[in-house]
Amino acid sequence: WSSTQATIALSSADAELYAMSKCAQQMAALISTAHDFGIEINGVVHSDSTAALGIAYRQGLGGKTRHVKVQYLWIQDAVLKKEQAISTIGTHENPADMLTKFVGAEVLAKHARALGMMFPP
Repeated sequence: WSSTQATIALSSADAELYAMSKCAQQMAALISTAHDFGIEINGVVHSDSTAALGIAYRQGLGGKTRHVKVQYLWIQDAVLKKEQAISTIGTHENPADMLTKFVGAEVLAKHARALGMMFPP
């Protein structure tokens, strides 16, 4: 499924933080649903944005992030309490890039395979 971002971001770091927060919320919902069925799963939110990861790892706002909506800062608390795992992913290893950037056929095939998709030779 897809959706557009409801909040206007003033920087790419803000946009990445908003996306990371939404992904983490959806992952928490999936983990909770699986738990209801007696299935224990874990998940990690990967991001190639060092700025967004930096905001998520610290506490509170300041400087150039004063304008970020508080509703997106719950991820800071979740990371601090180790309720949510976040990790960096290199831009060349990020399968989402095939949907957001121009990539060559070789990289497209690699990312498609990583997502379990068939890609013609």
